[in-house]
Amino acid sequence: MNNVVIENKTDRTIDEAKLRETILSAANIFVLENSIVEILIVEKEEIAELNRNFRSIDKPTDVLSFPQIDVAAAKIKMLGSIVICPEVVDNKEEDFFEVAKHGLIHLLGFDHETDLSEWEKAAKRINCIF
Repeated sequence: MNNVVIENKTDRTIDEAKLRETILSAANIFVLENSIVEILIVEKEEIAELNRNFRSIDKPTDVLSFPQIDVAAAKIKMLGSIVICPEVVDNKEEDFFEVAKHGLIHLLGFDHETDLSEWEKAAKRINCIF
């Protein structure tokens, strides 16, 4: 059984049920079992600080993914954290749930900056248009 933990640190209303279902559906397509994904919904200032500290890019972004190190003996796998800033998503006129799927693909080890072909295959599997 997979699980999605959501923490909304903004004043925005997020359809958490739809977000959870979006991630769980994608996880099922990738045949993930006993996995946990954390999703943090944050303000622009917080994601800018994370982007600056972890990517050396001094500006806010729409989504960041922080994969966890795999522990082979663990019965439950913590895939990692997806951090989303709804304000940036809105400013870029993106779909919030597509951005979440984008973050999940990163947690699974795919990177559009280093291997676009593999990224596109993974995105196609879960109908991620972002």
